[in-house]
Amino acid sequence: MPAKLDSKAIERGTFAVTMSFTDDEGIAVSPTTLTWTLTDLNGTIINDRKDVVVAAPSSEETITLQGDDLVISDRSAPERILLVKGTYTSGLGVDLPLRDSVIFVIEDFFEPPEVWEDQIILLSEVRSILQILSSDTSRDSNIETLIPIIQAFVIEYCENNFEKVGHSLKEATTISFENEDGTWIEDYRSAFLDNHFDDDIEENSVTSISIAFIDGGAGEDSITVPATDGFIATGFKKSEKISVLDSASNDGFYTICSVSTDDTTDTIKVATGSLIAELAGESITVTTGINVRVNGSKRNDGKYNVKKVAGNKLTLRDDEILIEESVENNIKLEVITGMDFPEGIKLPVAKLIGYELERKGKGLKSEKLGDYSVTFAGDYPESLKKELDTWMLNDIHLATTYDDIVDEEEYLDTNWPVVD
Repeated sequence: MPAKLDSKAIERGTFAVTMSFTDDEGIAVSPTTLTWTLTDLNGTIINDRKDVVVAAPSSEETITLQGDDLVISDRSAPERILLVKGTYTSGLGVDLPLRDSVIFVIEDFFEPPEVWEDQIILLSEVRSILQILSSDTSRDSNIETLIPIIQAFVIEYCENNFEKVGHSLKEATTISFENEDGTWIEDYRSAFLDNHFDDDIEENSVTSISIAFIDGGAGEDSITVPATDGFIATGFKKSEKISVLDSASNDGFYTICSVSTDDTTDTIKVATGSLIAELAGESITVTTGINVRVNGSKRNDGKYNVKKVAGNKLTLRDDEILIEESVENNIKLEVITGMDFPEGIKLPVAKLIGYELERKGKGLKSEKLGDYSVTFAGDYPESLKKELDTWMLNDIHLATTYDDIVDEEEYLDTNWPVVD
């Protein structure tokens, strides 16, 4: 059985595996030829990574996996196998076969803290609950940094997305999930439009490296882009719900207060206190597409970004992944319009922020892969966490039932891929 690496990859991140080659006497040797293949436990090739050639291999090689190499399409099977094949020459002979493999696990990506239009608590509310004097603004910056981090912690701890649902299609037994020629969810009863999708919906979307975010202080916050990239030309309108993707600090849902242009720059205004200042530079997407959550399927439960609604079909964005499935049991499909945090949760959230302020952020943890890093909340006293128990979801639907889970060792013994 192959060795299993202790270190884990982060979903869609970067993961490096370093290999050293020695001959029968333990002396470092450079392979004559070397290839590698990436599979799941069933031997299915991942991201077309089959027999990838390593040019001029040396006695130590590092294979770097990233992005789509580290996608988890089946949450019950996060293991991956890296298989290495080649030839080498030693005192035993010329062009001897080389074979080796390792198993590693991909962890679900812990989403970086997001700033939502409906954030869990405001700076002014934290100051009031913690009874910070109005003349003391020394901790405001730290509090603003902590709010989205604690928000992410609360969502994870409570296993509750606190989603605001606009409307839902319930108990549909005719939904299928498809992946061919695009990714879509289809209802043979044409019930999507019957359930309040009054008109066909098609997303307006702008992707640009020139999108910037402006904290308007006491005024409305702004999202700007050169007019050539075009919020106006693309068709963004006042009162529409938009989502931001791939920003450093501002991913989330927002409602457009206004859209304007001075013929040089297009500007979307959103509610005061919604955005964190962020300069242009990275490729960011602003879209009016909707978000839906699926519950009750066998393999496709989760939240999805929808770019088009037409007839009986929801077409998902290109980076969404579905597992083909025709569903016979009841499905609940909800349209997510934002986040809805209960008023009562603000007190324990403020206490968590106060706890971090007292220990000066020492409870925060961070992980770094290459140039990417994510900061998230560490552990807290049970007395503080217990105050969040009211909002824990006890009925979490699992995409995989317990009957589908087999013992890891038994699975590896019976499903080990054959390498030629």
